[in-house]
Amino acid sequence: MTLLKPDTRILIVEDEIWAQQFFLRTLQEWEYSQIMIEGNGLSGVEKAREYVPHLIFMDTYLPGIMGYEACQRIRAESWGKQMGIIAMSNAWSSQWDHASSDGFIHKDLFYRADPELDAKIQEVLKKYF
Repeated sequence: MTLLKPDTRILIVEDEIWAQQFFLRTLQEWEYSQIMIEGNGLSGVEKAREYVPHLIFMDTYLPGIMGYEACQRIRAESWGKQMGIIAMSNAWSSQWDHASSDGFIHKDLFYRADPELDAKIQEVLKKYF
């Protein structure tokens, strides 16, 4: 099954409001339209359980719990094994090595609306759908 961009459910877990809006606009420009946003790690886990996105962008440094811990909690659940999770930050954290994410992106890919990011999204989605 190939997901069309408008049908792809995406969850952004990012605490900076300006970054949330920037990421949202970038994804919408690429025709993704089913996008939810959460501002901390704990609510991100809960929203993932409720929304069951196809893909999550998970910031590293979040209030509540860190992004890699949120990722581990999601992956520990049966509903969390069949969704893509892409870690994102301005700097790599070795904590992600043990979090079962599907990769890491530097946030500047969003800032520049870099096509490499859209290619990464499609790569991760193909792994699951």
